[in-house]
Amino acid sequence: MASITLLCGTRVDLPPADVLAGTNCGLDGVWRFTSGVSGSHVLVTALMHGNEICGAIALAPFINSRPRLRQGSLTIAFLNLEAYARVTDGTKDDCRWLHEDMNRVWDKVRRPLASTESYELARARELLPHLEDADALLDLHSMHAPGPALALTGAAAKNLELPGRLRIPTYVIRDRGHAAGKRLLDCGRFGDTQAASVAMLLECGYHFDQGAVQTAQAAVAAVLEDYLECRRRSKSDPPRRSNIDPGMDADRVMVGCGQV
Repeated sequence: MASITLLCGTRVDLPPADVLAGTNCGLDGVWRFTSGVSGSHVLVTALMHGNEICGAIALAPFINSRPRLRQGSLTIAFLNLEAYARVTDGTKDDCRWLHEDMNRVWDKVRRPLASTESYELARARELLPHLEDADALLDLHSMHAPGPALALTGAAAKNLELPGRLRIPTYVIRDRGHAAGKRLLDCGRFGDTQAASVAMLLECGYHFDQGAVQTAQAAVAAVLEDYLECRRRSKSDPPRRSNIDPGMDADRVMVGCGQV
């Protein structure tokens, strides 16, 4: 089991790569849980980049302790397994990917198979059938420098609903993505303005800050409670509402902050 040193100087054991690479639905790194009751399909992804460990730490407990869903289904997916398997204290700043940024390849997965492909594109091809039918996506990331958590919702105004519902204490940014390639957030039903599915990329904080782990854990708990009723809310709890203007449109504009 690998361990790394956090910003505060504490060493933390990482979830073993071979454990995360297991499966209960046929594809390495993908785990699906169902309630047996109709409802939303929630997708939570981690390790789009191998050294963004907060999502792995937040989701690993579900492998050994099945979540108790009252409705719907949950898929958790650990994406760049090979890059994560190479993370050590000495390599943690560099182990983001093997060949290319995995969050720039999602518009290429439906193109004809090339004679040679990067690990990341090949992995995205096999992952997509397990991901594309989700009603809500929470994509957990972290950042290379200390800073506050950021929720990115892409260009589709509908995605502003998700941070509003979850009330995650974060800045919310609506952006147009990257010229180098589409993110998972921007593809398929998530980026389709006519589809009901919603998505959010959550930058939880600095890669190696305990605060990023706590933000990831809070976001996972919030999305499961809101969509799948993993914990009953008190009748006195206020309804989840967004204070974000869904009509705002800009290249890259901060549209909300704090409790949204």
